Amino acid sequence: MTECRYLDDIESHMLGAAPGHLVEYIGKVDDDALGRALELLSRQYSILRSTVRHDGHGYLLQVQPGARLPLVSVAGGEDEASAVIARPWEPESGLARVVHCRHDHGGFLGLQIDHAVVDGTSLRAIFDDLLAIYSAVAAGGDPDVDKPVLLPASPRSVFAVGQGSPDPTGDERPPRTTGRMVPPVLRRIEFDEQATADLVAASRRHGTSVHALLCGAVLLAQRAQAPATAGPARMACLSPVGLRNRVIPPVGATATTNFLGLHRYELELEQDDDAVAVGVAVKSDLDEALAAGEIPPIDLPRNRRTAFRSSLLPQLAMAQISNNGVLKRKTRHGELTLTRVLTVPHVVRATYPVYSAYTFDRRLTLACVFPSDLFSQSEAATVATSVRTVLTGMTRRVAELVE
Repeated sequence: MTECRYLDDIESHMLGAAPGHLVEYIGKVDDDALGRALELLSRQYSILRSTVRHDGHGYLLQVQPGARLPLVSVAGGEDEASAVIARPWEPESGLARVVHCRHDHGGFLGLQIDHAVVDGTSLRAIFDDLLAIYSAVAAGGDPDVDKPVLLPASPRSVFAVGQGSPDPTGDERPPRTTGRMVPPVLRRIEFDEQATADLVAASRRHGTSVHALLCGAVLLAQRAQAPATAGPARMACLSPVGLRNRVIPPVGATATTNFLGLHRYELELEQDDDAVAVGVAVKSDLDEALAAGEIPPIDLPRNRRTAFRSSLLPQLAMAQISNNGVLKRKTRHGELTLTRVLTVPHVVRATYPVYSAYTFDRRLTLACVFPSDLFSQSEAATVATSVRTVLTGMTRRVAELVE
């Protein structure tokens, strides 16, 4: 870890997209305590005080002495907080900002970091540290932060030394690029505690996982958007896989950036196929690939390939689905009670829908993100509604079997 280095090709492909991780809270934020918490968090993580610029040789990631983690405060609710996330992003000026949107009874607090230097695991870890530091300061303490974390290692460098890691072949210093970035259309499917428990019970009843059920539901829902297409249609399911605990030695949450693999499974799908059986097939292939160590890094060119022969429109023939599991986060932080967790996309690079699930406070949320140049608001809503309907049908079938 150093105070400057070049981005590798995995990281540079993500540059300029800055997802937000927010919590909705009830209570009142102590502004002084928040300011002190941001100061301590910035001291702990050099990445929060860094910039990226192309110097003619590559994308240079560099800590800026004296830089501060910016805080954007606005009044309002979820829409206003999301609007801050959507603001223009300039990696040359900074790679992170804190978003605080307040209203009469609470508000939203979030952290937005450039995807080049974080994935979901590291973004959540840094945000959890922010909450922990804020809680300590608000309670009257002045916590000693952990030993400062310098710049995280690039994924390629970790792949190169990790035993059991995928083929690290790639360009460690890529040329200047301007990737696809379009505004997102976001739809959320939010399950209450009972519906979440029912979905988990359904996965266990079928001897599979929640991720598998999500994959089956998504693929069948997208297939249903082309009812006039008769017969089987070829589709592809992409599943991001966290690799930190799959190499020797394991890699810490903030020790590297986009340390992910991507599993790809292609299948022929009929409109009346069983969603559970489809999900089980996806999981079976994924398990085999994991056992064989055949999960390549997420941004190898072969995984970015989206064109394949299908009778469906390209944007319907493919989907990326991830399940981040249970967010083990306290609901109480000082005078604040956390009620929801929201992932908010900044831009979309994919030419197909991207679905991301997580469970907080025993309630599952599935964020459905569609590229706005390929899906209208109504089309995105139709797909999301169809996904919910298929998932609800799975849990209802299990309830009927139990009865």
